Amino acid sequence: MDQMLLPGLGAMPTPYEGAFIRLARRWYDGSAAVAHDHPLPRIMDELALSAVLLAREYGKSFTNAAWRQAEANIVLAEKRAESLSWADSLPWRIAVSAHSLEPALCSGLNDLVCNLSHHNSSLRIWSMELAWMVQPWLERNTALPHLLKNVADTLSGVDMAWALAGTFFDSEEQVNAAASSWQPLDYAEQYAERVALFKESGRLSAQAYFWKMEAGCRRLIAEAVVVTYGAEQKIAIVLQPKFPSPERSKHPVCFVKDEEGVIDIGWCDGVLSDGRSFRAEMWAQDQVSSLTIFFSNIGLEALDDETMKQFVQNEGLVTFADSKRTFCAALKHTDYAGNEFWSVNIVVGDDENTFISNSVPILPYSRSGEPNTMFNPVQIKAAQFRKRDSAEKGNGDPKDYETDDPSVQSMNLANKKSIDEYMAKWATARNSKTTPTAG
Repeated sequence: MDQMLLPGLGAMPTPYEGAFIRLARRWYDGSAAVAHDHPLPRIMDELALSAVLLAREYGKSFTNAAWRQAEANIVLAEKRAESLSWADSLPWRIAVSAHSLEPALCSGLNDLVCNLSHHNSSLRIWSMELAWMVQPWLERNTALPHLLKNVADTLSGVDMAWALAGTFFDSEEQVNAAASSWQPLDYAEQYAERVALFKESGRLSAQAYFWKMEAGCRRLIAEAVVVTYGAEQKIAIVLQPKFPSPERSKHPVCFVKDEEGVIDIGWCDGVLSDGRSFRAEMWAQDQVSSLTIFFSNIGLEALDDETMKQFVQNEGLVTFADSKRTFCAALKHTDYAGNEFWSVNIVVGDDENTFISNSVPILPYSRSGEPNTMFNPVQIKAAQFRKRDSAEKGNGDPKDYETDDPSVQSMNLANKKSIDEYMAKWATARNSKTTPTAG
């Protein structure tokens, strides 16, 4: 939607347009310093990819200031050596497509699609990286044959081609059926073997490279926003209904330690940079404090423990104190509403060490009937504990209490197992009725 303009005033650039301009200018200044016959360093590619992502997501609201900078970058790129100019100008030609009502019909997108199967591996891979950033603009009928051809007859970027091909379909069955029905002109046997392997491993594992690449670009975007507008600049993030909020209403809060020493400390609800809601819960057990973060896994299915560490840091959920000493494990679970989500468990510290330097703010649980959540209409209640019949005159020891709710489950850290063992055994304790043990 276009901005409403006051008489005599032009449109104000949005924070995301400001970030686009800053990234584009960084690319311009960095590229101008490189000899015209030398390839640009990888950081220039990352800046261009980040700018393309911004243009695809927010370009409809950009003013002429953004497009002038993009055009300046195109002019600079075209002055480079003939063998380099096309690839260096392509991201900016794609970015300006956002200004069009039909980006798929613009020359930048047409050139991108035609070169998805380029005979030069470097240009082919560069085209596929750009294609990931603008995948919603691509048309399946024109892009898919190029990608499947790569699966059939190339050596470099085969996984990337399959990963991109998978984005055009809603299920593994659909992409597998499309791949089986397409017949290559050459290397038919090699194509069939590769497709069979991909059917076993799935498209999500092939997409891991792209998700990691996109996470890095979003970090550059966030840094550009902060530098351009200052650390105090506030940016409204719209809650996107396509991402379900984690349903935690049936997981009661423990205000006192249960029989296995688990106690709940606090919570936080918020919104990630792409509009999906998250819920964070801090809890402790046997001198080990943990932060468990829940969010929808739609579009993030391929993340693993390593890429998840980078993801939670890029989103500002936590900052690890020492990159060589981190404890972060991610598991997929289905919540009480039947939606699949990520459950990411992060060790905050133990009785001797602290492993994170920052995290989302943690709010204490309410004891007065407040819902303990912002997004879920069903409040999350405190667990109702009562004294055991045999301990009516107990001294308040948590072991003297039991709960009426059978869904209150926890982990068993018997004999104070080490953090490493704890993370190795951590599984579904805060999400299901299956109680893992540590030993």
